[in-house]
Amino acid sequence: MLVSSVVSRRFRNTVHRKLLEYGWLVMKVDPAPMGWRNAQAYWNAAYIKRLGFRPTTLVDVGVGNGTFDLYEAFPDSYLVLIEPLQEFFEGARTVLAGREGTLVPTALGSCEERRTILVEPEWTERSSFFARNELEEMGAAAAPRDVPVTTLDALLKKHNWRPPFGLKIDTEGAELEIVRGAREFLKRTDFLIAEISLLERFPGSYSFAEFVRTLDDAGFQLCDILDIARASSSEVMFVDLVFRRKTR
Repeated sequence: MLVSSVVSRRFRNTVHRKLLEYGWLVMKVDPAPMGWRNAQAYWNAAYIKRLGFRPTTLVDVGVGNGTFDLYEAFPDSYLVLIEPLQEFFEGARTVLAGREGTLVPTALGSCEERRTILVEPEWTERSSFFARNELEEMGAAAAPRDVPVTTLDALLKKHNWRPPFGLKIDTEGAELEIVRGAREFLKRTDFLIAEISLLERFPGSYSFAEFVRTLDDAGFQLCDILDIARASSSEVMFVDLVFRRKTR
């Protein structure tokens, strides 16, 4: 019986490895409460909604082609789309045609300045203030472009958006700088979703520990994982994390 079990396990492992080579994963799924299974991350409106947040204003920093599951999760929130690249303005305006909100055509950071962003022509959403390391080099060379940079605190003072805020940041390495420019904004924020690197994707940017420590000091705690991205080596490159305000 033991020999049979060992042979069966080896056979299953061989089959699984071969299927993975072609992009297929076969696994047994046990019933789970609320339909959310163990050992799996979810980035969809239903899952985000179950976290129980009720933002009056939802701020999407680094809009790109849009974060539609987030918009769907909070359909009644005033939507602020912050994006420095004109390639994404038309799509942002299409999103706003169906709901109340505004497009703010600027980059964000820790202070007000002008700065050079490296725009990737083949995959514009990957554009960044930072050069990438060898883990992600691909496509045509990035083209430098001068863009205005402001802070969330400066925008809040100018526009006087209504709290509580929900905040999403995906800015290819500038996430910590944006948090550092949002001290007053974060005091009125219920949750933050951010793409955070684990590997050093952007030399000269921040570390995972720095980001989590800064959010902890600002009064937030990690509460969920929405996505995990891996390099070809299988190492985790980045994760999409949810932070909520600490309860006292």
